[in-house]
Amino acid sequence: MSANRTNTKGKLSRLAAGIVALGCSFAASASVIKSDLISIGDSHVQSGSFATNNFGGSPQAFIKRDDNTNWTRKTYLAFDLGALPDGTFVDASLAFEFVDSGAGSTNAGTSWNFELFGLHDDTWAENSITWNDAPGNDTSGFGVIGAITTSLATFSLTGKGLGVQTFDNQALLDFLLAHGNNDLLSFILIRTSGVPGSQTYVHAIATKENTGDVLLPTLSVSVESVPIPATAVLLTLGLGGLVLRRRRSSRPDQLR
Repeated sequence: MSANRTNTKGKLSRLAAGIVALGCSFAASASVIKSDLISIGDSHVQSGSFATNNFGGSPQAFIKRDDNTNWTRKTYLAFDLGALPDGTFVDASLAFEFVDSGAGSTNAGTSWNFELFGLHDDTWAENSITWNDAPGNDTSGFGVIGAITTSLATFSLTGKGLGVQTFDNQALLDFLLAHGNNDLLSFILIRTSGVPGSQTYVHAIATKENTGDVLLPTLSVSVESVPIPATAVLLTLGLGGLVLRRRRSSRPDQLR
């Protein structure tokens, strides 16, 4: 075998190896894309005489536990995951802002307890949900139906608790992973503290209809996505083979 032929064959082998390495590197690379989703549905439901009322157009969603059968409220939130890229959820946080409801009273130092649930039933709509038909709602009490809900967090607020509350724990990420990314994702927020004495305050969060300088309910999701790995490798290898064939066909006969 001539020296020229040996050198040429070695160069072609190195070129092919480089192309394969490039394709594999491209296939293995991953990107993390973060998306901030504003709620597509947010409303509270209310017990007693208001059990058939819908409050979906309100700029606030109320939360209260009250022994009086008319005054308990629970808040529902929904987010649309359908526009997220394909991939694996690697991080998530949920945030909403407590605002002054202007309803009832509370001492500044009073501690109020709350619980956030993930809801495994998304068959509700903001403009029609009521106490009587809200999925996951225990219509006879202050809580939720355990069979279709998952507790994600408990927390406490002092007084009116004004400000943003953010949740970014593993329970939220696990709930998201179990739900998938081509679906709606729903939550229920309840207050587990009753009314102490004359403190009748109704807590509230801003909804997407709120036009004030507030944070609207936001679900932030990070998705790790690998861009079409199999296609990328096949395309790269195909191009590599085309280069090799062209290089070989262009050599003089004495080098073949």
